[in-house]
Amino acid sequence: MTEWQVFGIIAALVSFVAIFVGIAYSYAKSTTELNVTLKELRKFIDDFKESNSKSHQRMFEWLEEHDDKFVDHDKRITKLEEKENEH
Repeated sequence: MTEWQVFGIIAALVSFVAIFVGIAYSYAKSTTELNVTLKELRKFIDDFKESNSKSHQRMFEWLEEHDDKFVDHDKRITKLEEKENEH
């Protein structure tokens, strides 16, 4: 084997290692970024669920309040109609 053949083999091995390390680094970086994004998404969804629950609770309370008013209003109308029918 000549010196140039040895040099070529060493260069090929170094290139192979460099390519492999580059790909491994890129994969690790992408995986880390995806993990961070996933954690942020989970936090956003949890916050959204909490906010949504509070919003629904306020709506249900508002509806209950108006439902009570509606029932009271209906009773008053019924009484007025009964009085009107008596005359």
